Amino acid sequence: MAQHELQSGIYLLTSLSLSDGFVGRDEKEDFSLQPKKVESLPPGLRGQRASWIVEALGKGRYKLKAGGAPTGEIDHKVFAFLKEEQKGEDWIVKHRVFPGQDTAYTIERADERSGWVLPEKEPYTQANLGVEIRPLIVQPSEPPRYPPNQLWKFIRIDRE
Repeated sequence: MAQHELQSGIYLLTSLSLSDGFVGRDEKEDFSLQPKKVESLPPGLRGQRASWIVEALGKGRYKLKAGGAPTGEIDHKVFAFLKEEQKGEDWIVKHRVFPGQDTAYTIERADERSGWVLPEKEPYTQANLGVEIRPLIVQPSEPPRYPPNQLWKFIRIDRE
């Protein structure tokens, strides 16, 4: 197994652009079985809504489950699917070098043309930010460099 390859397990997930807090499903979501938005969560929020089940499928592909529900894209945003017929997507998770971090990753669609991006917060708002699917911006350098809002940190919690 490669040194930085993720193993199946339970994790917290954060963007390197967040100073505090994680991404997951909103603790105040409705009780319908409609897809649930994956978004930045208030600082200090942990528990099932903030936890991620990472299922390694091999060859860098993963199922990422927010609060136990598989994730996929709807209208360029990441959602968790609660209905059994909505299987979610396989995501490509790649280790990336970022100064001061040894565990930064991009999360990409299977076509590797776009990936997870946490938009910049609007000034003076407290709204949770939904994770979006956008083309990834890479700085032409060796190794390639990505902006912090396109990089993710997985924090394993099932071995604490």
